[in-house]
Amino acid sequence: MSGLQWYPHYPGDYARDTQQLSLLEHGAYRLLMDHYYSTGSLACCINRSTNDETIDDSSVNQSKNNLRMYRLCRAISEEEREAVDNVLKMFFTYKNGAYLNKKVEQVIAHQAEKYRKLSEAGKKAAAKKKEKKAKENSINRLTNDATIDRTNDITIDGSLVPKPLNDRSTNQNQNILDKSNIIKKTKAKKDFEEQFQEFWSFYIPVETSSGSSPAKGAKKPSKEKFNLILNNSKEPEQTFKEIMLGLQNYLKHCMQNNQFSKSAPKFLNDRAWEDYQEIDSRKIVANQSASCETAAQRRDRESDDAILAYANAE
Repeated sequence: MSGLQWYPHYPGDYARDTQQLSLLEHGAYRLLMDHYYSTGSLACCINRSTNDETIDDSSVNQSKNNLRMYRLCRAISEEEREAVDNVLKMFFTYKNGAYLNKKVEQVIAHQAEKYRKLSEAGKKAAAKKKEKKAKENSINRLTNDATIDRTNDITIDGSLVPKPLNDRSTNQNQNILDKSNIIKKTKAKKDFEEQFQEFWSFYIPVETSSGSSPAKGAKKPSKEKFNLILNNSKEPEQTFKEIMLGLQNYLKHCMQNNQFSKSAPKFLNDRAWEDYQEIDSRKIVANQSASCETAAQRRDRESDDAILAYANAE
C-alpha cells in the first residue's frame, strides 16, 4: 500500500489517546506514525519480501525485529529504546514482520479510494473532451466539403478531379469579386471614420439669444447613422460633401433666425442637409420655420395670411 503526502491530525483526539505517554514516548509515537503514513507500512525488516529471509513472529524473537524501529526513532540509549517498545505495545499489532495500526490502515485506504475516484473522473472528463473535439473537427470537415462546388468537376478512373481554373464556372470568379468587395468596404469604413470625425468636430450646437444651448447628441448613434448613410450611398464622397454643405447652411440659418439647432442624430435621421443645399432658399426657410412653430403660432400665421389675402382681393 502506498503512503500519503499528508495525513489528518486532530489535536483533541491525539491528546485523549496519548495522555499516558511520557515525553520520550510522545516523540517515538510521532516518528513511527509519520513513517507509517508516508510509506504505507511499518515493516521491521527492509527485505521482508525476498524468499531468502524468514520472519520470526514469535514473541521471544520479536525484540530482534525491533532494531529497525529503533533506527527510525533514533533510539540509542536503553531508556529511548524502552520508550519505543512501550509505544509499539500500546498502539501497534505485530504481524508478519510488520507493525500494524487499524486507524492508520483505514485512513490510507480511504485516501487511496478517494484518489482512485478522482483519477477516474479526470480520465472520463479528458475522454469526453477529446470525443467532443473530434466531433467538432468532423463536422467542420463535412461543412467544408459541402461548400465546395463539385458540379463542374470531371471524373477520372472513377474519382472526382477538380477542373483547371480556366475551365471552371464563374463561381470562383464571383468569390474573388466578393472578396474584393469586402476589401473595398473595409477600406471605405476607414475613410468614413475620418469623414465622421470631420462632421462631428464641425457640428457645434447654436445658442439662442436667451443663452440656452441645445444638446449636441450622443456620438455613437450619430456615427452609426452617418456610416449607414454613406454605405447606402452610390457616391459616398458626393454625399459627404452634401452633408457638410447642408450642415454649414443649416447652422447659419439657425443663427440668423435665433432658433435651436437639432442634435446631430436628429439632423442625420431627418436628412436635414438635403433641405439646406441653398442657404437663401425662401422655401427652405418657410418649411423649416413651419416645422419649428407651435400650434398657436401656426393658427396666428394662418389668420394673418387669410386677412392679407382678403385685403389683396379687395
